[in-house]
Amino acid sequence: MSKMFLYISLLIVLLNTTFGVISSHYETFNWICNDIIILLNSAIVYNLFNSNQKDGFKISFGIILSLIGIVQFALCLFMEQKLQNNHILLFIVIFFILQMFFVIIGKFFSGYVE
Repeated sequence: MSKMFLYISLLIVLLNTTFGVISSHYETFNWICNDIIILLNSAIVYNLFNSNQKDGFKISFGIILSLIGIVQFALCLFMEQKLQNNHILLFIVIFFILQMFFVIIGKFFSGYVE
């Protein structure tokens, strides 16, 4: 199951990259940022599902982390083409910190520590 998740994630990155190369309306900065968002969220969720946490934590946090990843993806579609004074990029980074907070809290409350 986890290998299938990795393959699906790589296919989504390939689809996003292909769409970014072909479409003139999909700016290069946005599709590269979205590729990074997809890869990072896939790594976070993959790590979660391969941990020794209880299944309830895996499923609930997997849904929460995936929803946050979808929000990050949507925000990145409308992000400005610069790094400085980019408030949407700041929100995306805050969402990544929130995701890491959920992972740490999940490991703490499930009694699992690596």
